Amino acid sequence: MAKLLTAEGYGRKILDIYRELNVRPEEMLMLTLLNFRWVKSGERYEDLIKGLEWLMQVKYLEQKEGKKDVFFLTKVGFAAL
Repeated sequence: MAKLLTAEGYGRKILDIYRELNVRPEEMLMLTLLNFRWVKSGERYEDLIKGLEWLMQVKYLEQKEGKKDVFFLTKVGFAAL
């Protein structure tokens, strides 16, 4: 039976992408790359957004002013990898 993840579960799957790509603190990934890898793994875009929102809420990722399609890994997020 299929099982839905929580926003945290989706967020942790997104962190796996950062880990696989060896992203360091203060480095970023663009939404287009995250979406490509996410959908390629069989996930839905809506769930990517839920995960990204959770990651920003817990300060694992951040967006900088004027860069709404870019997600920077924080030091706290790097420690969670």
